[in-house]
Amino acid sequence: MNREILFRGMDENGNWHEGDLSTIFGKILISNEFGTWPIEKEIIGQFTGLYDSTEWEDATDKQREYAFIACDRAINASNAPEPEQIEPKDFWRGVKIFEGQKVKDEIGDIYTIVYHKESCSFRLLSNNKFHLSFDKYTSLVVIEDV
Repeated sequence: MNREILFRGMDENGNWHEGDLSTIFGKILISNEFGTWPIEKEIIGQFTGLYDSTEWEDATDKQREYAFIACDRAINASNAPEPEQIEPKDFWRGVKIFEGQKVKDEIGDIYTIVYHKESCSFRLLSNNKFHLSFDKYTSLVVIEDV
């Protein structure tokens, strides 16, 4: 399996940051091309490699902002000859699903994404019961950051 290794955490001001995870002098940090932030230890989640089923038309302003950033990265990385032809919605795959988030399935059941050590995989957890690996679900939607 080949997936992006990415972490997400919340800083002391309640802002989420995505990037590389590191520890320096006992402080946990998230770093990306925009900066480095100390992160609260209890609120760190790893990117599962999957995206939810939110369509571009239903994306929030914040979610669309991330798509604009991805578009800019692609234009800069590829030296695209005609960057005006590349649109942010072309990079939209849905909301990234991170460990610790709450998701809802197509029938309305709510789960928390957790890392299951025994199977070395991310799983859905509800009512203290693990369910099938959540990559089997095709229409999960992120509903809450935890």
